[in-house]
Amino acid sequence: MNAGVSPGVYAAVAAGGAFGGMLRVLVLAAWAPAPGGLPLALLGVNAAGSCLIGLVLAFSEPGRIRRLPPGLSVGLMAGFCGALTTFSTFSVELLSLEATGGVLYLAVSLVCWLGAAAIGLVVGRRINRPPEGGCKGNCMNRRTRC
Repeated sequence: MNAGVSPGVYAAVAAGGAFGGMLRVLVLAAWAPAPGGLPLALLGVNAAGSCLIGLVLAFSEPGRIRRLPPGLSVGLMAGFCGALTTFSTFSVELLSLEATGGVLYLAVSLVCWLGAAAIGLVVGRRINRPPEGGCKGNCMNRRTRC
């Protein structure tokens, strides 16, 4: 995906980052883990962001019925999802756990996030599949290049 570098792309990434970061802070503050407990809110935020980035990717691929504008795709993926799923927070939480709990949380997190990204991509591709026989100029979104 090549969105190009323009003020609109920068604005989309900045706005997405602001909203994604704020949502992350609100969720983590609302569901803070007990001391020594697994940070499940962080796991959920990262899984949701992973699923969303897979979904956005499916709506950014060429040849689909509906295609997001490249600037919006970058704003959602790099901005919103990037800020929502800040893995530096995950790293600090992981290091604060004891060795056994940390290894378990790391394994569960990786499986969860990769699975969520795959689910988002599969669901997005299924929802946004190309028409049977290819596009013959009658796509629902006229900006789509078929």
